[in-house]
Amino acid sequence: MTMVLKYDAPLKGESKYGSYFAYAVDCNGEEMTFFAPSDEVNQKLINLKRGSTVQIVKTARQNGKGIKLEYEVTLLEGNKPEQTACDPQDDIYYRTMDKAFESALRIQSKYNGMANVNQLAVTIYISMLKQNNSFAGG
Repeated sequence: MTMVLKYDAPLKGESKYGSYFAYAVDCNGEEMTFFAPSDEVNQKLINLKRGSTVQIVKTARQNGKGIKLEYEVTLLEGNKPEQTACDPQDDIYYRTMDKAFESALRIQSKYNGMANVNQLAVTIYISMLKQNNSFAGG
């Protein structure tokens, strides 16, 4: 997600789940509220000023039987990326499946429609995820 901070400081509060920090952000021209998902993310955002453009990348790694979430926060110095992803559905899994379907369609076209696109796409998708260490826990 790439976003521009609308204010110098977040809204701080308490709920039954603990403390929270809510940031007003602009994402693709739409004003949204971003809740810092961890203290680590909050510490990287708390001292930034209004107008700062930041990119946050969330990755998930297998950790035994559980999944460990990690966040990378990057301050973008006055340059906006060509495409920003604010849609929660447009994550690494979505992009990987999209690439898998594109590959499956190319294969189907090559073999004159004799290949099952859905089966190919799922097989390619699983293979792509296994090759990416962040999904395999390594």
